[in-house]
Amino acid sequence: MYTQEFAHRLDELTHKFKKTFGELSESQIHRKPDAETWSIAQNLEHLILINESYFPVIDRLRNKNYKKPFTAKLGFLVNFFGKVILKSVQPDTSKKTKTFSI
Repeated sequence: MYTQEFAHRLDELTHKFKKTFGELSESQIHRKPDAETWSIAQNLEHLILINESYFPVIDRLRNKNYKKPFTAKLGFLVNFFGKVILKSVQPDTSKKTKTFSI
């Protein structure tokens, strides 16, 4: 559930983010190394869009009224999909994966 440790880790990540990207100019943030690579701004926009989908769940966790879906009780299914997703996002994965539309 939502804990002080989670909140502390979030604060650490926010500080690290500001330190890394906070001083960049607009042109630096929008610069694309090449046509096939996203800019920092495009990556941030993607992360924000994806993370917004988690806000309702985080709110329910924070308010202590989260109920696990039925599928969460099927450990083998959760483990299988967790491993598939983890493998697909590894840096050495060369196969591109289509994501679900929001």
